[in-house]
Amino acid sequence: MPICHQCRSVVPDQARFCPFCGVPQHRQEEEPPFVDDKGDVEARLVALFFDSLRREVAATFPGVAWQALTEKLYASGFRDMLHRRMSQLAEQIKAKNEAWTRSTTQKTHLLWLFDELIDYFLIRHATDMIPYGLPEPILKYQQHTLANIDRYAMVMDYMGWPQESESVYTDFLAMPVDHLRNASKYFLFPEKEERIFFICDQSIFGGCTEGFAVTERGLYWKAPLAKAKRYMFHDEANLELSKEWLTINDSFFNAGTTLNYKIFKLLKKMHQLLHL
Repeated sequence: MPICHQCRSVVPDQARFCPFCGVPQHRQEEEPPFVDDKGDVEARLVALFFDSLRREVAATFPGVAWQALTEKLYASGFRDMLHRRMSQLAEQIKAKNEAWTRSTTQKTHLLWLFDELIDYFLIRHATDMIPYGLPEPILKYQQHTLANIDRYAMVMDYMGWPQESESVYTDFLAMPVDHLRNASKYFLFPEKEERIFFICDQSIFGGCTEGFAVTERGLYWKAPLAKAKRYMFHDEANLELSKEWLTINDSFFNAGTTLNYKIFKLLKKMHQLLHL
């Protein structure tokens, strides 16, 4: 039963005033469930997955024909896997209590699952239809917790540096001293003992005065004519990806089209792993 926020007495359900101290009781309106346990739950989940896929394709690959992509999905073995997963999930939702169904946790976990399924479909079945994508090794991190993952190896798999032309450093003893000094001066400000995974130099003359770096805790970067920024993986993030750039909590990030997409996916994955 509810507790009065003033006198801490137990208050009857739906009471507008505390019967002991008379203070008004404020009831927060419950959000409707993202997916409730009524009707055809599996069909609702499938529709939500396609909504997520459509949004990602529209933002990332606007030149890809949606109808052709869905035809590819239904013609591939992914269709059967998708319906199996949604059927299993529908049974789980029906077995949960009403409190879980109405919680934001359900929505968060469903969207994370859709993200993994989208990655799987695009990497395994649609590489011939999209201009760029994610490295296949990232699929081995699906359905894992952070305790089971080598964080450095995962970051490197997401970035796929051998396929990129950028100047990137992972061995800082071999990195030119002035480059390391400039990165530390202009945009890379880690805490003591914070492990640095890589530094990517994107300055015009190769001096590492601009660029970005990923550590075990977050992303640090500096765009031309802008102040240095950072995003810590455990923080909430509003990520918006377009064909030309990425915004992270309203801060501009642009490392190039393919790297923007990889960073977008990496930030979402790291945040997910830290909040499972």
